[in-house]
Amino acid sequence: MAGGAQAAGIPGELPVMGSLVDAGLQNLNYGDSDAVGYFQMRLGIWNTGIYAGYPDHPTLQLQWFINQALAMRQQAIAAGKADYGQDPATWGSWVADVQRPAEQYRGRYQLRLADSQSLIAAACIPTGDRSAPQPGQPAPTDPGAPATPPVPDAQLIPDSVLPTLRVDVRKRQGLARSGALVVGALCANENCFTRANGTIAVPKQGVFHVTSDPRDVRKGKRATFRLPLGRRLQKLVAAAVRSGHCPLAVVRVVAANAGGYRTSASRTVLPATSGRCAGRGRARG
Repeated sequence: MAGGAQAAGIPGELPVMGSLVDAGLQNLNYGDSDAVGYFQMRLGIWNTGIYAGYPDHPTLQLQWFINQALAMRQQAIAAGKADYGQDPATWGSWVADVQRPAEQYRGRYQLRLADSQSLIAAACIPTGDRSAPQPGQPAPTDPGAPATPPVPDAQLIPDSVLPTLRVDVRKRQGLARSGALVVGALCANENCFTRANGTIAVPKQGVFHVTSDPRDVRKGKRATFRLPLGRRLQKLVAAAVRSGHCPLAVVRVVAANAGGYRTSASRTVLPATSGRCAGRGRARG
């Protein structure tokens, strides 16, 4: 969880904090109403589209959390909250914005920051989880459970089945000048059907979405995607950069193989190659 979150440009502690509170770091098949999984995602809402089948595939659940966390940060920046998520003391609120618990429970996530950091550092199972098998011990079984074969975890699917997606994005891109987000991608182990989309948060203007046409990408061949901003958005980005109210962009690439398995990766992009906005990962004002 932490590695995937960090690769997407958010603190690794966030998904661990969320899952510790809501599911005890377990892929639960039950919860309030129709909520299941590591993050208690609602089946009736999320078990469709790019997240279809998520109860059996933790990688999809993690991608959902990452996408929601990125969206929360972009919305906050667009609303002028320049320091959103910068202070670890506010990470619990960030997680609560993703998980959306009842108001009285929002404070529970921040209480698990130290626990998440300890788990990440030790890469171990929570000591309070007695249901998890210890080294050398077989996993416990429920004698009353039906004898059905387990559904493979997406994280355990071999590379020959799951696309191996590699994404190449320049951290700083002159969006006001070029008028497009640019991202490169390839599938290292097989042919794949690939698409890129981006989200750009412009302070005091809003959150904007850009996309590219999907493409068939041959095994090991790098494809370059240009995500055009459009004239109006390009002008908004240029004005924001000149004023020092720095936009922030996130580009996401999704790849699917012939078997229908999907994987994705997200990267953060700064909007300028020079000036006040070139070295920042957040907006001001």
